[in-house]
Amino acid sequence: MVDGNKNWKWSCFESVLPMDVLLRIAITIPPTTSAPSDEVVWRCTSTRIFTVKSAYTIHGTPREWLGFNLKKSDFALGYSVEWPMLFGTLLWLLWKNRNRCIFELLEPSNVSILASGRRLVQDATVAKSFHANHVFSSVQGARV
Repeated sequence: MVDGNKNWKWSCFESVLPMDVLLRIAITIPPTTSAPSDEVVWRCTSTRIFTVKSAYTIHGTPREWLGFNLKKSDFALGYSVEWPMLFGTLLWLLWKNRNRCIFELLEPSNVSILASGRRLVQDATVAKSFHANHVFSSVQGARV
């Protein structure tokens, strides 16, 4: 995909990719073996190392962080569910899993908490929509 001069080999892409993808590739620097390896860093500190204290500087106290996430409506991680509902559900599932480990002496669940949370929220959303439509239809059909 990259030639000896470290440039994209456009002949490999032009005939198979749409123009919008080609434009995205054009603004991306081609990979090179002389570049340093990728590593995970925390961009919110000068040392690039995560600490709980550094996380507090982003959204304040834990209470403020919870409030921020429960009110934020434009963040959905690409899912078709509302973030505040998913966030609250994930917190509840984490707490429930923790309590089962402590009080029932069970091993941590291998079931994905994120997948379980998404399923619960999607089911709740469908039920809420059904209920709203059913109640609305009943009210519309009623004679006053």
